[in-house]
Amino acid sequence: MATSPARIQANRLNSLKSTGPRSAEGKARACRNAMRHGLTAQDLVVRPDEQDLFDEMKSDFLNELKPSSALENLAFNDLVRARWNMERIQRLELDLFDGENDPLQNEATAAIADRYHRYYTRWERSYYRSLSELRRLQSDRALRAKPDSVPAGLLAPLASGPKAILQSKLESVTLAGNKMRELLNKAHASPVEF
Repeated sequence: MATSPARIQANRLNSLKSTGPRSAEGKARACRNAMRHGLTAQDLVVRPDEQDLFDEMKSDFLNELKPSSALENLAFNDLVRARWNMERIQRLELDLFDGENDPLQNEATAAIADRYHRYYTRWERSYYRSLSELRRLQSDRALRAKPDSVPAGLLAPLASGPKAILQSKLESVTLAGNKMRELLNKAHASPVEF
């Protein structure tokens, strides 16, 4: 069944009466309508009442970790985001407790608490992964800055890339295996084979 020209015209006139947001500010606010907690949001969520707390945390991390390159800043920002969300989850979990009843005894709040725990675990992994990456980047930078203070065997793999690093680790494992075999052979009368 085809739509009549009168119905099409009426629809067009009605669409002009739409009450949806028209300004950029209104559209930005409306795009967050479905947000419940922001723990999985693409953008970092910092409520206005939490801004000072966030700024203090970020400043403390910045003073301690001092990222200096673009890659270090990326790892640093991931670390700050993860830590902030971990702290937010802890506050949200506290909000579940009403002071009288155990939230885990209520099926609905227990499900929410379980979800918060999964989010916390996710952000905790991200935090430690980012911290590890930041420290690795800073160590590499420090080693490149002072090559004379580093034993030659350690600097060469860093300069030549991941393949050389793996080769260096393989050689270390082989040396350790040979040493272990030697010690075991001394302890036993017959040679030990792996």
